Amino acid sequence: MIKKLLLKSLISNGGKIMEKYECLVCGYIYDPTIGDEKGGVSANTSFNNLPETWVCPECGAEKTLFEKLEEETQQDEEELTE
Repeated sequence: MIKKLLLKSLISNGGKIMEKYECLVCGYIYDPTIGDEKGGVSANTSFNNLPETWVCPECGAEKTLFEKLEEETQQDEEELTE
């Protein structure tokens, strides 16, 4: 399942793997393959392409309060969703 999502993401993003970011306030993970439907952000929108006015959908924290997840952390998270 994860491999299919990753392949779909790679195809739709010109072969680039987009990185996930974590809210430092509440722990919400922004996953670019999902986007933020509540915030009007479509799937396959990289964190860097989010508008500066975008806020965490869980706690309202500003975009500047997010930190890029390390690749190892992202892999751990993907394993949990299998």
